[in-house]
Amino acid sequence: MSHRHRSRTALICFLLCIPLAFIAYLGIIYYTDGINAGEVTSVEVSVPGKDITEYTDKENISFFVDMFQNATGLSAPLRVPDESTCITVRCVGSVRTQTYKIYPELSQTGCMFTASDGKYYLITPGDAEILLSRDELDYMYTEVFLPFMYIVTGQLQTEVTPDFYEWQYKKQNGKYIEYTGKEVTDVQNGKAVYSIYSDRINSIHFTRDPDDITVVISDTNGNLIGQTDFNSLIFGRDTRLTVTVEASWKLTGDSKCNGSASYSFDVIYDIPAEISFSSEEAEIGGYVTVNVKYLNDGETVTLNSALNTGELYFTENDGVKTAVLGISDDNLPGDYDIAYSIGDNGGSVKLTVTGIPQNERSDIYRLNISETDYQAKLGENAANEFETIQNLIFDLLGDVTYSHINDFASPSSNSPPALGYGVRIIVNIDNSVETQLFYSIGNSYDVIENSKVTAAADGKVIYAGQSCTFGNLMVIDHGCGVCTWYYGLSSMERGAGTVVQKGSIIGFAGISSYTDNASLGFCVSAGREFIKPPTE
Repeated sequence: MSHRHRSRTALICFLLCIPLAFIAYLGIIYYTDGINAGEVTSVEVSVPGKDITEYTDKENISFFVDMFQNATGLSAPLRVPDESTCITVRCVGSVRTQTYKIYPELSQTGCMFTASDGKYYLITPGDAEILLSRDELDYMYTEVFLPFMYIVTGQLQTEVTPDFYEWQYKKQNGKYIEYTGKEVTDVQNGKAVYSIYSDRINSIHFTRDPDDITVVISDTNGNLIGQTDFNSLIFGRDTRLTVTVEASWKLTGDSKCNGSASYSFDVIYDIPAEISFSSEEAEIGGYVTVNVKYLNDGETVTLNSALNTGELYFTENDGVKTAVLGISDDNLPGDYDIAYSIGDNGGSVKLTVTGIPQNERSDIYRLNISETDYQAKLGENAANEFETIQNLIFDLLGDVTYSHINDFASPSSNSPPALGYGVRIIVNIDNSVETQLFYSIGNSYDVIENSKVTAAADGKVIYAGQSCTFGNLMVIDHGCGVCTWYYGLSSMERGAGTVVQKGSIIGFAGISSYTDNASLGFCVSAGREFIKPPTE
């Protein structure tokens, strides 16, 4: 064989071997966890609580690739992996993408990771130091960030943000870093206000005790209070105080953090609200009076029970906030636990409800009405109109007590009512078999046409207008969430905004559009619930 022939054969074999070698190389890479920085086009780093960061520069790509290549295989993990602090790193290459899960620890000898083969590897101390000093790993240093300060009252603690602070902490590479991640108080919105309670243990608490702390407490006029310990404060009434706190943490030989912080805020020394019911028993369609002492402005009383009730509208009565709780007519008799909450406090009261349920009542009132009148006075449009009127009225209830519900009188000299509260009303439409069922929400009196109608108690007229269902309608606010409603009037002698006295004439009785007889309708509501009128 000639020399030229042998050369040509060797060249052909060499060219044929190149693809085979490349395929073998790819196979080695694919079936092992080896990666090459030159083939990685980007590195995606995902840390807890942050968006994914992508690096395409050579320096960052080389760091992560070299870190994985320098690692030592482990026969077993050093500890149970903590997924909450895990970092996911994707090395995106031109041929394939490798995913690693790093389990960092604030120790240069305790950082490990898993590769796609599922095995555990230990990062070298040098690489761990660099890794733990990177910005992505800041979340690992939360224990040496500026400590949290709390106002503690009983089991409740509320964080207080500083007005100003200076803080630094040490990373694994030994360098101190300034910490600026803490939110500060927006002084333009005024001081924050916190509550402490006279019946609880109260304190200021830091998640890391300061080396030095100064607490100054003063009243709202700037007069210093002798005590600096919340738990030593004793007042006979709700008291607002101003508090300033200066705290510092020193740098010692083994310190990993140091700095100082200033706080300025107000606290309300709060005597907890005390709630009581006027009775442990109420009727279906009746009421109980709710009295609350030491109820702060802005505090609300929330009730929670299986009992259907009205809402609470409190008005002031000799230092006590009072509301009337209406017991809905659709309740069942029984014993009920009523849980209440007032701010951070709460408790429960027991209430026994008596009376006859709606479906067991024998009294029935039958009303014949035309289809036209039914739609105009009791149909959907009329019901929607009445609901709108109710919402308007209940939104107008004031914070003045004019009279108490147990002092109410009948608005008419005639008694007893011809139709009483809670009676079943069967409405027959056009004398057909089609009927509708209602329950009376008040009393109806048979009266002489144009006889005088008087205010049941002292109050303020908050509505005087027309209603499709009730004709001329007047509503008087008496305080404590209680209103009286007078309807079917031929004329109204008082307008909205007028203060009236018990027994004063407010209008005259008219002819009922349902029966064509002279009639006066009278209802009492307690916090958006119609109740049995408490009159003789």
